[in-house]
Amino acid sequence: MQIAGVLVLEPKVGWDVAAASELVAQRLARVPRLRQRLVRAPVGCGRAHWVDDPAFDPHRHVDVIRCPAPGDEAALLSTALALVARRLPRARPLWSATFVSGLEHGRIALVVVLHHVVADGLGGLAMLAGLVDGGSDEGPEERRRPRAAPSRRALASDAWTDRLSAPARVPAQLRRLRAAAAQLGASRSAAAPHTALNRPTGSRRAIRVVSVDLASVVDAAHAHGATVNNVVLTAVTGALVALLAGRGETLPRLVVSVPMSARATTGPVEVGNQGGRRPGVVADQRTP
Repeated sequence: MQIAGVLVLEPKVGWDVAAASELVAQRLARVPRLRQRLVRAPVGCGRAHWVDDPAFDPHRHVDVIRCPAPGDEAALLSTALALVARRLPRARPLWSATFVSGLEHGRIALVVVLHHVVADGLGGLAMLAGLVDGGSDEGPEERRRPRAAPSRRALASDAWTDRLSAPARVPAQLRRLRAAAAQLGASRSAAAPHTALNRPTGSRRAIRVVSVDLASVVDAAHAHGATVNNVVLTAVTGALVALLAGRGETLPRLVVSVPMSARATTGPVEVGNQGGRRPGVVADQRTP
């Protein structure tokens, strides 16, 4: 449940990694959620909740490492993968920022890792936008001082208020469940078939990048009355079908869907998760 963004930078003469690290620490510390940690509530007091970390120090989250030779795209992605697969300490805010030096052509990369509970994709992009010159500021410094954690009594009151109002939300939740089941075709199949794709994952992972001309994708989408997202989903579905076929696995039906942000816009201080599902693409492996 950890996600990452990789920014490749072209530093000018005189660029200093220590000064850049200090700037990143200061600007990411503007985001309130990045100064908070998630803690479990006492029994009967609801779900886990966010509290300001009284010992928060942004410099503990920023690091500098060197990319292994030859410092190309593959080496950088392998380094980023190792960073995102490393469990973030639960005792402090769930993020890290790592400068990666030693890239080809004198470039520097910045790998920002977040736990998904902190932000969805759009929220993460908004936080990255806050790193650049002119990024928005939360406000006066006094707003960044740690606030006291809520009392047990306040947590219990909030939890029971939520429980008592839960029955009124049941009809809406049932409608959402029915819509989700219809979208994914769950009514046609009681369980997903077992394949090499839906088994538990481990630590051994790899990343490969496929580059496609965007203009060609746009033309293909418009020619069929579709969107760029439709084309990407179709391409991913076709790749999965080909992968399964190469492993000797044949499915009568394959449904692919992807998580998507439900918000239209956001700012660097308005993070969290507002998600949904992009409508799935169905592939029939019996069709050439």
